Parts: sequence; structure tokens; C-alpha cells
Amino acid sequence: MSTQNRPSPEFIELLRQSGSSDKAVAIAAQREIAKALETPIRKGVLFGDIVTSIYGAMPLEPGATPEFPLDLLAPGTEMDHIAYTNPGNGRIPERHVEGDYVMINTYGITSSIDFLLKYAREANWNVVARAMQVLESSFV
Repeated sequence: MSTQNRPSPEFIELLRQSGSSDKAVAIAAQREIAKALETPIRKGVLFGDIVTSIYGAMPLEPGATPEFPLDLLAPGTEMDHIAYTNPGNGRIPERHVEGDYVMINTYGITSSIDFLLKYAREANWNVVARAMQVLESSFV
């Protein structure tokens, strides 16, 4: 591994602290690492708009339910307003109209990566760097 790809001594120490047996120290260090890795991961993942041609954004307040009363539809235009949900990974989308409203299921797009704490304690950057590549590819 070349020295230009090696993180700073401060980051290596933070990596060691993230594997600490002192839970408070470990959690604080893990949060700092997450902040430090956010920018490079975003740079690799968010290289362009890849979802607005598929989905429309509808910002809602936290906890708000995305429901649409059917009385908003004019008779004869029901086919213009079709709602589908994805019932699970690998399943066929289902069309839903229930009762007197349509409810759109929402879900978060998340990923996580895990590795043995010994790699953090030893500051084994090769393993951690590869874990970050795997995390990035899970979004891409």
C-alpha cells in the first residue's frame, strides 16, 4: 500500500479508538469516523441523479402517512391514478386501492458494513478501506 493512500495518523488513532473496550470512547470514535467517511462515500455514490426519472419526491413531515383520499379523483380518471407497492425484495409490485383512500408504502434506502473490532484496534487500514468499498458498492 502506498503512503499516499494511507490515512493521517489522527485518523489511524481514531480507528484504534473505535475498537476500544470503553464503550463511550468507541461510540464517540465511530461517530467521528462516520462523519469523516460520509464525504468520500457520497462522492462515489451520488455521482448524478439516478432516481427522479423513476420516482417522484414527495417531502412529508416525520411520521406523516402518505395517504390519498379517493374523493380527490374525479369519476372516470381512476386509471390515471394507479398506486403500486413493492411488497418485498424480489417480489412483483402489487396494485393497491383499499377502502376510501390509497396509501403508499415508504421505505428507507440504507446499508451498513461490519468488520471485526480487532481490525479497528490494530488500525488495519487495508481491511477498513475494503469495507468502505463494499459499503459504497452496496449503494451503487
